Amino acid sequence: QQVINMGNSTAPTLPGRLGRPDMELKDDPRCHPKIVEFLAPFGLDKFPEDPPCLGGTLEEIYEFGSVMEQGFGAVLSAAVEGAPQIDVQRRVETIVGIDGNDIKLYISSPDDIS
Repeated sequence: QQVINMGNSTAPTLPGRLGRPDMELKDDPRCHPKIVEFLAPFGLDKFPEDPPCLGGTLEEIYEFGSVMEQGFGAVLSAAVEGAPQIDVQRRVETIVGIDGNDIKLYISSPDDIS
């Protein structure tokens, strides 16, 4: 852990971009290297530039959001590519809370788990 001399006292360096505003994901020691490796082909291993829509029109903001949505769709598709297909069982159960109120639980689990 780094320590910064601040006059008569020392304080630890804050983690991530709180301590180093220019830090990129690929340089953050808290990030698992496999995550960085996966995100690098999409350019998500480094700090992005400000989006071009900042200060733009509402139409430019919508356009930027649409492009980003498509890009993240590609990231998510790549994340599950080659993953085994599993059947999922979904059910809803209701439990009684500490105050007597009903709390709905939405439970998903693989079919082969009892």
